[in-house]
Amino acid sequence: MVLPFGYSGGGGGGGDEDEDAALSLLDTNVETESGYVPQRVWASDEFVFVAGESAGLLCYAADESGQLSLLDSDNSHTCYGVWGDGTYIYAACSTGGVTSYSVDVEGAITLVNHLAAAPSAGSYLAVTGGGASFIFCGTAAGIAVYTVASGVFTFKSLLNLAITCNGVWFQGSNLYAACSTGLKTLTVSAGGVLTEVNALAVETVDVWGDGTRVYAAHGTSGVKSYNLDESGWPVLQSTYDPPYMLVGSVFGDGTHLFITAGTGGLMLLAIDESGNLTYLDADTQGSNTDYKYVACAQGLVLVTTNETWGYPSSIQGLLSYETV
Repeated sequence: MVLPFGYSGGGGGGGDEDEDAALSLLDTNVETESGYVPQRVWASDEFVFVAGESAGLLCYAADESGQLSLLDSDNSHTCYGVWGDGTYIYAACSTGGVTSYSVDVEGAITLVNHLAAAPSAGSYLAVTGGGASFIFCGTAAGIAVYTVASGVFTFKSLLNLAITCNGVWFQGSNLYAACSTGLKTLTVSAGGVLTEVNALAVETVDVWGDGTRVYAAHGTSGVKSYNLDESGWPVLQSTYDPPYMLVGSVFGDGTHLFITAGTGGLMLLAIDESGNLTYLDADTQGSNTDYKYVACAQGLVLVTTNETWGYPSSIQGLLSYETV
């Protein structure tokens, strides 16, 4: 399987010039699609995709100035997670299982294949791919594994951990899973069977890697950078813990790290050559807007936000930023 698009390359390492980097909001896109509650976001070199819960999968274009426009949507299935391999887009579809889509040059979405949730898997929350054409879905009970060919799934296994796995990321030869009981490292056999080989006992809600390290969002314990030993097991390097905030997601662009912190907004961190994290800037839009998930591509930082009940000025939509 090709390296996932939206992935920005090898390990980051900011220099002195990063000390003045800041976030600049480019656009705020608010849709009125029925059932639209933006969750995970993913982007290719051409399009931006949002898992919109009952509104399904939404496809946007971002122009050279970062202005966002909705091109198409497919509400066949409730979507919570989204990821792409450069050819197809895959969605984690709550209790509906997993779905693949193709996207044409105009951004039109076509459903290719859908498989119902594996028995006892619970709600499907996140999706990623890697290895020998594997697709991994984080679920309310563990991790479901599929192979995919031309967008068509074959179910291989379910690792039932009896815990929620809200984020998954494949790097090297390992799968890293953000689980309610910790950050787990797993290997996958040729037959698609997962084996847990390492676990760090700190609640984890999201995970991303830059090819050299992995970075994990740990809720009330902040965000942590991990170097990897010879087996690919995470070794803690650095922690940034914004006070009184929950870090909910993490992504990078090869130079900087971006985290969402609920109503604390979007935060920009520098990564030095050793993997140490340093706070640089933050941004919030609207009173008590809940910043959910972040991704990077096309030179943009893309963030989904939800409204907070009782705060009519809070924003539910897709925001684009750049670093300046």
